[in-house]
Amino acid sequence: MTRLERLPAGTLEYAARLGGLSEDEAERELFLPLDLGAWGPPVEPRPAPGGGWLCCELGAPGDGDAFTRLLATLPPDADAPTIAAAAQQWRLPVNEYRPRPDPSELATVGCIYAPQRGEFAGVRVVDMTVMWAGPLATRLLADRGAEVIKVEPGCRMDGTRGTDMFDALNAGKTRADLDLRDAGQRAEFMALVRDADVVIDNFSPRVMPNLGLTHDELLAVNPRITTVSMPAFPAGSPWRDRVSYGVGVHALSGLGDNGDGTFSEPAVAYPDPLAGLAAFATVIDLLERGEPAHAEVAMLDVLQPLLEV
Repeated sequence: MTRLERLPAGTLEYAARLGGLSEDEAERELFLPLDLGAWGPPVEPRPAPGGGWLCCELGAPGDGDAFTRLLATLPPDADAPTIAAAAQQWRLPVNEYRPRPDPSELATVGCIYAPQRGEFAGVRVVDMTVMWAGPLATRLLADRGAEVIKVEPGCRMDGTRGTDMFDALNAGKTRADLDLRDAGQRAEFMALVRDADVVIDNFSPRVMPNLGLTHDELLAVNPRITTVSMPAFPAGSPWRDRVSYGVGVHALSGLGDNGDGTFSEPAVAYPDPLAGLAAFATVIDLLERGEPAHAEVAMLDVLQPLLEV
């Protein structure tokens, strides 16, 4: 089975349409980490002792040990949803695999715009994203001439820094080493926002409000600002505040369901680049409208067209 065959049907064509890319270009973005050797395929589904299957994205330092300690606190017959819910209380990216939903259960998702080719010289983007989805969106903007300033404090650097993947996703950007907990550095950040056109983040939904950086708060600094947030799950979702990377979203979406009671991980964490392409397209659409606005590009929403194939 080829790596494309291990993705949901229609993924390559959808990626190309989202980003206004050729299929060769879309395949390059979908398999970037495998091509560059940043990491191997995602971990396989893990059976829960009480039934069900888990997606355990425990690559960060200490996550594996923390998960082992968590399991010791739970009943020995805990099922997958119970374990996942407990792991989320520890802010560990563990999610249960869910069966594919019936089409009647799918929510209506707003249009995701396929971008036109264009140049964005003179556009300034304050990039508060890490890992893959957000940095892909902002790199594509940089490729088209936007000035992208990546806010990356030394106390909390991008988890891919030091890899070929980081270099590929962050090419053409400048770095601002700013810790927003420091009053002086926060003032420097606000000065960047004052002269920016776009602020984009891919934090969990509670982070920007906790930092005092909601769209309304940034509008008070810059009345023409456009903001885009990239959470894993949309407002109204039962998993809204969960921590998850791409494979966890794949697990909860139902796209890992083989239809026979078993579940499969994909060849690569494809929800990340799909969300990056969708956010890139959304930023372009908002800029072309020419009015201050806020948009949310939730990874789970971006996957919905694949559930309809």
